[in-house]
Parts: sequence; C-alpha cells; structure tokens
Amino acid sequence: MGIDLHLNVRDYGAKGDGVANDTSAIQAALNDAVKGIGTVVLFPFGTYRITAALTITGGNRIFVEGDGSVIQGGREDLFRVQDTSNFQVSHLTYDTPTTQGVARFFRGIRITNATLFDCHMKNGALAYFLGTYDGDPIDYTDKTFWNSFIRLEKCTATGSYLVDNLVMCQKTNNVVIDQCLLEQGTGDGVKFNGGDSENLYLTHNEIRYMNGDGVDMFGSGRYLHINDNYFHHVRGYPANLKLSGDQANQDGSSFKAWFVNNRVENNALGLGLANGKNILVQGNIFQKNGVDPVDGTKYSHMIMVDESAEDIRFIDNDFFQNDTKQAVISLEQMGQGMNLYTLVQGNRFRGNSAPALISIGKSESTANRMIDIEGNLFDGMTGRAVQVQINRGSVAIKNNRFLNGPEAIRISTLGVNAEVVVVGNKSEVSGAPLVNSTTSAQVEHDNSWNYPLFGPTSKRPLYPYLGQQYYDTTLGRLMYCRSITPRQWTAL
Repeated sequence: MGIDLHLNVRDYGAKGDGVANDTSAIQAALNDAVKGIGTVVLFPFGTYRITAALTITGGNRIFVEGDGSVIQGGREDLFRVQDTSNFQVSHLTYDTPTTQGVARFFRGIRITNATLFDCHMKNGALAYFLGTYDGDPIDYTDKTFWNSFIRLEKCTATGSYLVDNLVMCQKTNNVVIDQCLLEQGTGDGVKFNGGDSENLYLTHNEIRYMNGDGVDMFGSGRYLHINDNYFHHVRGYPANLKLSGDQANQDGSSFKAWFVNNRVENNALGLGLANGKNILVQGNIFQKNGVDPVDGTKYSHMIMVDESAEDIRFIDNDFFQNDTKQAVISLEQMGQGMNLYTLVQGNRFRGNSAPALISIGKSESTANRMIDIEGNLFDGMTGRAVQVQINRGSVAIKNNRFLNGPEAIRISTLGVNAEVVVVGNKSEVSGAPLVNSTTSAQVEHDNSWNYPLFGPTSKRPLYPYLGQQYYDTTLGRLMYCRSITPRQWTAL
C-alpha cells in the first residue's frame, strides 16, 4: 500500500456491507495510522460490522473520517484510545443493539486534543474521558489533568437502554460540548466526576428525557460555562445543574460557574448549588418545573442553594408556571463560619404555584449570611412571595413589586443575630399588609402600599446596601454604607 496520508479501510479488506466482519481490516488501518504510515483513516459510505473494540495506543495526528457511514457492533466500545494526541473522528454513526446499553462511541485515557464532530451513538454513551480502564481509585492529591482540550460538536447520543452518563469527564480541562443532543440516559447527560476539572463549556445543546441530572459537577471544579442550552423532561435531582462535593479526599467545591440564557422546561427540578462559589444564574427561562414529567411527583423546591454555597446571583431570570410543594427558590445555606452572599435581582416570577416563591430558611451554623432580594416582580402567586426564617445574618428586601397574590412577605423566625430590612417596595396584594410576621423583632421599612405597616415605623434612614450612598436626614449629609452587619456608616 505504500506511504499515503489517506488509509482507506476498503483497501485493507473491509467490505462495508453490514454482513462481513470488518474488525481486523479496520484495526489494521488504524495500526498503520499509529505508526505514521498515514494520517487519515477513511470509511467510505457503507455499514461496517465489528465484533471487538477498535483500539489505538499512542500516535499523533490521527483523523478518522466517515461519509455518513455506519458501524454496527455489540457490547463493546467503538474506539478505545489511550495516550494519544490530536485525534479526530467525524461523520460516523455507531449502532448497537438495544438490548445491551453499555457501549460507548469513544473511551479515552490520557487524551490531548480530541474531537468528535458529527458523530452519533445509538443505544449507548457518547464519550468517556478517564485515566484508567480498570477502575483504579483516583488520586485526588495529584492535581495534574488526565485529559485536555476535548471538543464534542454536532454529536448525538441516545441511551435508550441501561446507559448511565452519556458524557463523562474525570480530571479534564478545556472541554467544549456544542450543538449536541443527549437523551434517554439512566444517569446524567454530562458528568464531571472527581478531581479538579476546569474550563468547561456547554453551549447550544439539548438535553432531554434523562433519568439523572442534566449536568453534574461531582467534586471540585472551576470555570463552568453553561450557556444557551435547552433542558427538558429531565427527572434527576436536582435536574439541570448540580454542584456537589461528596467525593472523598478533595475540598468538593465548585467555583466560578455561569448558567446563562438557558431554557429549563418541564423538568422535575431546576438547580442544586451545594458547595458552589461565585455562581451566576442569569437570563434563563424556568417554566413548568417542579413536577416529575413521568410519574407526576411534585417536589419541594425548584432551585436549592444550601450547604457551603457562597456568592450566588440570580439576575434577570423568568420563573413562569413552576409548581412546587414548598418554594420555587430555597435558600438554606448551611455553611460553617462563612460569609455567604446571595443576590436575587431583576427577576420575574409569574403564575407560579408554591407556598413561597423565595424561602430563606433557618441556619444553625455560624455562617454570616447576607441575602438581597432587589428589584423583582412577583405576579400571580398562589402563596407568599418571600418567606424569611433566619437565626443570624441579614436580609434586605428592596424595590420589589408584589402583584396578584395573597401575601407578599412573611417573617417567621428572626434570631438575636439576624436582621431584616424591607424598603422601597410596592405591594398590590389583596387583603394583607406588605409584611406579616410572627416574630416581635423590628423590621425597618419605607414602602408604598395601602395596608397597615408591621411593627413601629423606623426613625432611622433607609437601610442601604453595602457600598451604597444615602442621605441621612437627621445628620443632614451624605453617608456611605461600609457593611451590612454590624451597621457602619461613614460620612462622605
């Protein structure tokens, strides 16, 4: 055959008729590519049957190109690639029997610069990027990445039978998953499992009909970008983005994550942000979530922020027709000795059904929580808009509008180290004051509504945000807020 950049599997004896066993012929072509005899392994249009995984160990600059070709297999992975760089597969479909459900299109170990483009997996997972085949424990003290620079583009995976996660990455950096369709897996759509993974981009994908989560960061990670995706009919807990830290021997924190401009619709749940730090949730549409799309189970919340979550921002999102047993957004935050900040700003809550749209729960920890609920629209709720139960820290409810519901704000529990400020709001709820409370703690307020105020009217100036200027009418001068708790104001 000689030295040629193009290695045609037909020249090695592959028939491509869907009947002959083409395993040996295809493997021979791949072996020559590893040796450097050729660069491009070609699969002319046809159906190629294999009975064992195609293996590649070592090698550089190997390109596998189909022509809309189909490979039929059994229980094996299609490509098993190890210690290889600059590897690409394009325009191939792997079709496996619906009765096995354990095969993967691509399983890589210690891979650098790998791309799957226009590749399709039927009845199995799309890609696993790991460090070992035999399941050896992960060494979390080793901070090196196993896999780097991974791209999955315009691919599909349908895990219709006994398939766990459709994409799995361990200790991987610089991953791009773009314009892919992931559906019908028993596990998660995309899982980053164990070790430190970073620079992860999921854009313009559709993840649907999953029994697990849409995206699960299980362990520690950094710089997770989830933008412009469509999540629907996902049943997992918490459904579409899960940041958790229950792996052993690591800090278990995920920080700097962006969940932006996604559509989240008809899912059991929405987001679970335990152990997340510096998380932005912005410009998303959350619609008709909270009820299992298969069995109709109603869940307690749609978004949960708890454990050691810190600096979480919900900005300019639409929450529409969600239905939960307790709250649309539940802010628990159980971190120990931490300064936890949550901002809920400029969101629109319309036509939701829940006892509370935002529930700020009690925390028995030493965390100093600062929660700002600012500039939101609450319209058409079946219960109260905001419920507050805190033992320590501060809550500022500022410049919101409450329409068409039975109750705006309910304060149930305030500890001696807790403070709630309610200022600049407008309420048009029927038959109830802006603030209802079962606690004797004083609440600062200066709001606009036509019902009696709760508690004595504060003589102090409007409560400012951290870093904000305000005019003190008593002192007759501008002041600057240096912190929220304890009060520290400094004249400008």
